[in-house]
Amino acid sequence: MTNKFIALTYEACRICGKKMNESICIHRRFFDISEYDSQITGLSQTPCNECKEKYKMNEYNVLVVVDKEKTTDLNNPYLTGEVIMIKKECELGKTMKFKNGLAYTFNAGEVYNFCNKVGKEYENVEYKPKQ
Repeated sequence: MTNKFIALTYEACRICGKKMNESICIHRRFFDISEYDSQITGLSQTPCNECKEKYKMNEYNVLVVVDKEKTTDLNNPYLTGEVIMIKKECELGKTMKFKNGLAYTFNAGEVYNFCNKVGKEYENVEYKPKQ
């Protein structure tokens, strides 16, 4: 027997979109919320442990590339799977505004080309295409 007024929900990683941070939701008036069971209800404030390790987030800030046409709500961006890693101690890493080591961009090419033009900053930037 399942309770229709209880649902197990998840947040999604802001980089890869995988389920994380499960929580139990209970409707206070016991209405049916079974449609939310096992669903992603929002984005996590921090990336998952796999992404933290994969993108060396103790050394790098991560600029996540989102699809401008497919993003209808900036609070729920459409992730492309591409990221740009910027070393935290470099000038570019210090001047850009990151929250929990993350920020979003619509155009990876423009950011990467800008970093290339800057010259010495280029060695502090890594581009990771969709895998």
